[in-house]
Amino acid sequence: MISDSVKEKLEFSKVLQYINNYSVTEKGKHKIFNLIPSANPEIFITEGKLVTEAKNILIKDASPPIDYLPDIDSIISQSKIEGTLLEAKKIAEVLKLLVISRN
Repeated sequence: MISDSVKEKLEFSKVLQYINNYSVTEKGKHKIFNLIPSANPEIFITEGKLVTEAKNILIKDASPPIDYLPDIDSIISQSKIEGTLLEAKKIAEVLKLLVISRN
């Protein structure tokens, strides 16, 4: 693991904040802020290939119609409990996700 002083010199938290601006999901934002630097070259190669693949998909196809994707895991979990009522706001979040995914 890389020391905190190295992370400071590299302004790692600023880099994460910059990347976070491009995230459209709560899970993505959470994952970004939990990233830690690595010194493992195998990870660089694997992750680099994934980034290249994603970039090529975006170049070939139009951008996905995603404005923002809410994390609805807790809403889905609540809906499974018998006798539980969901607030209209939570149902609206699920609807928004359904409309986005349909598009």
